[in-house]
Amino acid sequence: MKIKVDLTREKFDDINGVDFYDGKTLFFDIPTTLPKNLEIEVWGASLMPEFDWTTYVNLEEDTRLREIIDRSKSIAIQIQGFGKLRLEGLVGGNIEVSPLDITVKEDYTYFRDRQGQILSFRREWSMESVDSTCYEYGFDSKVAFPFGHCDLNLYAKGNVVFEFDTDDCVHYHDYVLNPNRDETYFGFVKCQELASNTFKDFKI
Repeated sequence: MKIKVDLTREKFDDINGVDFYDGKTLFFDIPTTLPKNLEIEVWGASLMPEFDWTTYVNLEEDTRLREIIDRSKSIAIQIQGFGKLRLEGLVGGNIEVSPLDITVKEDYTYFRDRQGQILSFRREWSMESVDSTCYEYGFDSKVAFPFGHCDLNLYAKGNVVFEFDTDDCVHYHDYVLNPNRDETYFGFVKCQELASNTFKDFKI
């Protein structure tokens, strides 16, 4: 079942919200000019422990999800799949991407410059237009291309909505302890539309 969660003026790590931090992977083309509206595909977002499921789902009917929630007291529920985050009324922002070398299995390292410093790429959009009427949405995640650590801050005046499929929800421990990692942390490599070219040599 697909549901849409209103995250307007919400922090992405609140105990009752949606978490886009800690290794989630963002799929979007980093623009030269920031559009008014932006949609980001997100692999592996988390639903925080105090998320109010009853607003969106009849748990008496969805027994599978209810069992996961009952097992997940005080811990997040993981989305083992993609969700769509749409931000409207963007005013400005900035991004810093530090690419990771993915050629060594389970030992991803940052690329470094000649001085040994971590290589990073930065872009800024219309920060002079950001004022007190904007709300800051921050991401400390991975980005699909160039694959690496992403520090992204977006400032918006409009609505922010996250859509995902409850069928993709799993218990956090089932997600992190699954030995078949291509179905958990890097399950996005199976998505032909988004990942087949970017990650065709990805080693998992």
